Amino acid sequence: MPKINVYLPDELADAVRRSGVPVSAICQRALEQSVRRVNAIRATTVSDLDSATSGDRLARFTDRARAALRRGIGRAAGR
Repeated sequence: MPKINVYLPDELADAVRRSGVPVSAICQRALEQSVRRVNAIRATTVSDLDSATSGDRLARFTDRARAALRRGIGRAAGR
């Protein structure tokens, strides 16, 4: 398994040491979740947003949230 070095601000590093939190397990889980979310966002298209009212995964988003996503996707795609 490859190793990734992560640098923390001094205050956070000290707090982590004091807490005894299992950093590697928590970091791995957080990275897994973040990668899944980023990949899902990248896979989203404007047509996915338009069909959101037909029961897909964005159906619970408000119209305003879908509009914000549309704008973001458009900017990311250079439109």
